[in-house]
Amino acid sequence: MNDSAIYLPGYKINLKAKDILRLKGDGNYTHIYCKGDKTYLVCLTLKRLMATLPEFIRTHKTAAVNPLHVKIYEPDLILKDGTEIPMSKRRRSIVKNLMNDYRTA
Repeated sequence: MNDSAIYLPGYKINLKAKDILRLKGDGNYTHIYCKGDKTYLVCLTLKRLMATLPEFIRTHKTAAVNPLHVKIYEPDLILKDGTEIPMSKRRRSIVKNLMNDYRTA
């Protein structure tokens, strides 16, 4: 995984991708969940934010995860902190393949 980062102008901070656990889309906004129970709300769609974080895996229309923080991805996706992430039926095999590639790299 590269050392990509995103700048959050409203918060005037740079977030490293490795510190982000997951993303949750909410219309034109995205909730960013980070280590240490920190949460940020940005005025970007999940799709636009995902374009700046290529290592993240889209699991659902409203969800994406950082593969660094995934504990289990079969049959359901669970993060190391115990958070269950929604995974659509259509994306299930794609997520499985991407996680397998990530784990073997």
